[in-house]
Amino acid sequence: MKAMVLREYKQPLKLEDVDIPKIGPGELLIKVKACGVCASNIKYVEGAYPDVLKLPHILGHEPVGEVVEVGSTAKGFVKGDRVCVYVFITCGTCLYCKKGEDNNCLSPQRIGMELNGAYAEYVKAPAYNCFKIPERVSYEEAAVLADATATSFHALREKAKIRVGDDVVLMGIGSLGINGVQIARLAGARTIAIDIAAAKMDFAKRYGANETIDGRKEEIPERVRALTGGKGADSFIDFVGSADSVRAGLHSLRRGGKLVVVGHDPYRPFQVRPFLDLIMEETEIIGSHAATRQELREVLNLVQTGGIKPIIGARYPLAQANEAHHALKTQEIFGRIVLIP
Repeated sequence: MKAMVLREYKQPLKLEDVDIPKIGPGELLIKVKACGVCASNIKYVEGAYPDVLKLPHILGHEPVGEVVEVGSTAKGFVKGDRVCVYVFITCGTCLYCKKGEDNNCLSPQRIGMELNGAYAEYVKAPAYNCFKIPERVSYEEAAVLADATATSFHALREKAKIRVGDDVVLMGIGSLGINGVQIARLAGARTIAIDIAAAKMDFAKRYGANETIDGRKEEIPERVRALTGGKGADSFIDFVGSADSVRAGLHSLRRGGKLVVVGHDPYRPFQVRPFLDLIMEETEIIGSHAATRQELREVLNLVQTGGIKPIIGARYPLAQANEAHHALKTQEIFGRIVLIP
């Protein structure tokens, strides 16, 4: 099969012929029909997390496709089924697995990270990790869900615990942020979207943002307080994760507000002032990582019923994965990029 292979950090992926994965008894072999392109993959290529990947490696942690082979003990699937894959292959026995917190498993093997992923024509996965794609959802739309949508869902519902009437700020209207806008709207929150591109702010309004802030031209904390009657935001969802965005988030919150950090900058850590930023304000800083298997199931249902619309920004053939990464890095695209083998 063809696959885009990472052989050296800070070098382009290479299109190569590699073996089709061999499945075990409880696994499915899936012909990849689309794979979402996450900004984390750019960080992996740059070598930001060398402990995660073993080279050579095939990236791609948002696979969807058609089942072409079913393991002898795999239940509930037949050849031809359309499936979306939850990429955390978990131990099933640790404290977090028993609590249903799959994303916090103490010894996960993740497709596209510790394991080879779906920048390829085929990928394998345990049947337990696969969900049938609803009839009304295309392969390309489904490729937006396992990370770009489910991660936003987890951040807003589980970590921020947003409620009807909350003032929610979303920083960074990329492929995760635009889903966050839709999820906040569904929850009945009042949504303020922040970006540095005017077109992305218009994009956010089109999908439900009540207000927008230009992060380059306006002082974010002051503007947030003006829009919330001086109170500050109940929660600030940071899809950027830079020192500047974290600082803006902390200063935009009401007392007792929640800063939920989803984005990450592996090179520039942020600092806080414990007494002024945390203790006096009783602020919560919460990390949010991916989503649980159950949350992906719920996201699929929300898309099926029309509550969330997956936003596809661009489609690239598999052989142009490097070009897709460049487009994502330069922020040329609104919505999720998908690779099509």
